[in-house]
Formats: sequence, structure tokens, C-alpha cells
Amino acid sequence: MRKFYTIVIAAAMSLGASFSAFAAVPHAPKPSVSDEAAQKLSVKELAVQKTEYAVKGAQPKTDDETWVKKSTGIWFEGPLASRFSNVSKGEWDVDIYECESKPGWIRLNPYTAETQPAKILGAPNTVYLEINIQNPQKCWFPDWAMFGVFTYGSLCPENEWPATYNSYGTITDGILTFGPEDFAYESGGQWSMGNCEIKIVLDKTQYVDYTVNTQAPFCSDVEGQYFAYTKTDAVTTVKLMVTDGVYPMNDQNANIVKNNGTDVTSYAGKKVNFGLDPAREAYTYLYVGMDVDGNIRAQGAVISYILQDDAENWKEIGEATYTEGVLSSLFNDVESEDMKCKIQENIAKPGYYRLVNPYDNHSKGFKSDHGHNHYIYINATDPDHVYVEPSVMGAYVPGFGDFACESWGYKYLDRVEEGENSGVWGKLNDNKITVPQFRTHISDYNNALMMSLYDSQNPSTFAVKLPTQSGISNVAADEASVAPVYYNLQGVRVDEPRNGLFIEVRGNKAAKVCK
Repeated sequence: MRKFYTIVIAAAMSLGASFSAFAAVPHAPKPSVSDEAAQKLSVKELAVQKTEYAVKGAQPKTDDETWVKKSTGIWFEGPLASRFSNVSKGEWDVDIYECESKPGWIRLNPYTAETQPAKILGAPNTVYLEINIQNPQKCWFPDWAMFGVFTYGSLCPENEWPATYNSYGTITDGILTFGPEDFAYESGGQWSMGNCEIKIVLDKTQYVDYTVNTQAPFCSDVEGQYFAYTKTDAVTTVKLMVTDGVYPMNDQNANIVKNNGTDVTSYAGKKVNFGLDPAREAYTYLYVGMDVDGNIRAQGAVISYILQDDAENWKEIGEATYTEGVLSSLFNDVESEDMKCKIQENIAKPGYYRLVNPYDNHSKGFKSDHGHNHYIYINATDPDHVYVEPSVMGAYVPGFGDFACESWGYKYLDRVEEGENSGVWGKLNDNKITVPQFRTHISDYNNALMMSLYDSQNPSTFAVKLPTQSGISNVAADEASVAPVYYNLQGVRVDEPRNGLFIEVRGNKAAKVCK
């Protein structure tokens, strides 16, 4: 794997920088595409769906404790809005209490009678969210059954998860945040990951809003690429770096952007085309927002793919059967299924394939509609080391967004033997391609950063049955000058083609069937 990268700056200058590898967190529960409890929000439905939950958390016994109001904070709605179509994102005040006898414990009820979720349900929530904030970098909360039904809990050993689950919330600048990877929710007896964060301002009187909201198309052609952002007044400077490939934002990378990035403050509120390389590639926009003293107050990364149709370089070779293996390995309620789609082969590189709009016929309607084709690119030129290149799949899942993927073999191109030991390579055997392991990027999931919870964790059923072709076309272009040798259909060598069909061979590889 490459360890040093050239960062492409908007001003067309280049800088060398070392970016930290993205470390996958321990495997966590899969999310659900269609949550049975999430079809309707109504008192009637809740009464039917309410079950006894196996609470793993060491919920503190607080019935006899004294709670004192500490502050008025701000709740940013995420948990219900991410699961229910009739719950809107928003923010509202919330009273925050602390426990006198248990320092470091706070509690709050974000769904009082006047909030939208409570109005939809016809009754307020009465179950407090209790949070341990003794360590600002390791905050956690026991299982919390909001409205007595929708149970959420921290993914950490303190909440009686195995030791490999060690994700926590953090407090920064008076804001307590649990990211999508820090907690899970219970539904139908299974625990799943959500597509949201829990964000709480602990004291609104001390709150300064340092927000940078960003936007870029998840996939576009060269002309359609852009980056746009808006910021609050408290953010005085925004800097940006762009790099090919997919990278996370972390404190190390934030400092690199701060020290070496291009000042794009004047572009606030504008869509700007930075003229990225037109090669088919995934790009990462890494940005930081700073206050008047130059302190980093906001940071993030946005992934954007540039597509190339380059139809002149591909030929259609028939219809393939694609056995879905990416979404079905991520979501606990999506089954693998066979789908028919067109398949093309690269003219100059036989064995290099792309599936054309492979999700157009998915039974759950997971079709992206961007006004252009989507392709899954499969390099099977070496049948024993097959891999999927970074590809926008053409799949859209409500609540999560558009999907792109690559197989783990792509990251081992310069570590072939290590990849073999890790089992990342796909195979082409008996006209069928199989690929075992993927990592996935999702447009609306945490700014399209890798859904690392599933990296290299779930075996994939991904497979492609190639169409049966009349004739054999697997010959490299540079072999065309080799003198042909002819065999008849019984495999007997002949000096030259005569009447009937013969196989023409160049360089010991069959080129075509000719008369």
C-alpha cells in the first residue's frame, strides 16, 4: 500500500504529505435497510411492536438518587430522524441534570411533549437518557429505551459488550458527540448500526457554533464535479486539500490541511469546480474551519468520484449474471440475489470487465438515477488475483445514500503474497468470477467515509457468471503480429484455413474463430 501521497491543491500546486491509514474498528452489528419498527410512528403501532428487551447495560439505579438541573443544553435530532421518514432533523433546548451522589453522570429527556417525535406519537417520552461523562474522551450510556420502545446503547465494554467493542462518545468545546460507530439500536431482537450521530450541547450559554457544512456530488463526470460549503460566522477561515483516493479526517490530517491547505474562505456559498484530473478516480476533499485565532474548530472529509464512460474503449460481450454480494454483506435484511446486466470487456485489456448498471433490476429497487451509467470494474486479467477497482455501484439505499465499493485485493496490488495470506484475491474459474472481501463507501454515511465497521469482516457472495461467447477473444493486442497457426475444430493443426471453421492461434493463445 502506498504510504506517501501527493495532495492536489485547488491552486494547481502539489505538496508531499503522509496520511494516516484508516484503521478499521471492531466488527459491529449490521444496520437494517427496512426497520420493522420504523414503518410507522403511531401509538397503535408502538403497542403492537413493544417487546421485552434484553438490556445489556449496567443501567445505574437512580430511582433513589437526587438529580439537580445543571444547565439548559441543545439536542440535535438524529436517532429517530435517521430511521423514520416522518421525523425531521432539528434542534431544540433540553434540560440537563447531574447526579449529586454519582459525579460524572448526567441525564436528559430530549423528547418532551412539545417536541415533534412526541407529537407524532401522541405522548412524551418518560425514559431519561443517562450518560457517563467522567472521562470526556470515553463517554458512554447504558441501553436507553426511548418511549419505552426504541432502544439504543453505547458499543463499549462498560455497556456489557465484548472487549472488542470499544467505541465512545467525546466532549469537545462543550459538545458531546456519539458518532455512528459509537452506538447501536435494537430492532426485532437484533442490534444494528444506525446512520446518525447523537450530538448534545451541554450548556447553550457557552456554545459557539463552529459549523462548516459541505457538499460535493458523490459521482459526476469531469464537467459536473464541484465542491461547495457554507459556514457560520464564528468560522473565520476555511482551508482545503484534495487528494486522489479515500482518506479519513483525523487530527493529524487536520493539521496537515491547516498548515498546507489552500485558503478557500472566499468560496463560501459557491459551487467551485477545482479541475480535478479527469481520470476515473475517487477523490477526497479534506477541509478544516478555524476561528479568529487560527484554532481548528471544524474538520471533515467528503468523498467524490469522477466517472469516465469512455465507451470507445469497451465492447459489449453479452449478458452476465451478477450475484449481489456487497449490500447483502452489509445489511441484515438484504439477501443476496442474482441479477442480469450487460457486461463489457476492455478492448485493449482482455479480462478487464465492467458491469453496466448492475443494480437497475434489484428486487428492492436499489437503483441510483443520476442521469449517467454506473459501472462495477473487475480486473480478472490474472485469474488467480481478481479484484474490483473503486466503483460507484449504481445502488441507492434510502436512509444511507449511494454506494461505491472496492475489493480488498485492490489495496494489495503491491503486496500480492500478503494478499494471498489474507485471502483478499478473487478468482476466475470456469467462466465465473468470485471476489471474497470488500470495503464500502456510502454517500450519506458520515460524509461518505468508509463504512469501516464492515471492512474485511463479512465474506461476500459477490460473483459474476460471464456470458458464453461464440469464439475466443482473450488475446492481448501486442500479440497481433505473431504469425498465426491454424487448428480445426478437432484440435488438429493445419497449414492454412480451408473450408469450414478453424481456430486461429497467435502466441499460443486462441484469437478468434475464422473461416
